[in-house]
Amino acid sequence: MALSGATGDDGRSDDPFLIMFNAWWEPLDLTIPDSLRNLAWQIEVDTSDPGTTRRSVESSAPLTLAGRSLVLVRGDQR
Repeated sequence: MALSGATGDDGRSDDPFLIMFNAWWEPLDLTIPDSLRNLAWQIEVDTSDPGTTRRSVESSAPLTLAGRSLVLVRGDQR
């Protein structure tokens, strides 16, 4: 699921977020969509490993989600 960061105010946008779910019991590789790879991404929440917050994510590489987990990544538009 993607949250664009659009606020309706052209002078004030917010950072986009991607919420990645893995409902499967085995790990799954997910990737950031091509149209969003120009941003710097970092993990904000990983339910399988709370210690991984603020870790940078390579936007073109697959991100492995543990089984039955959620990962929230934030794109930095700055």
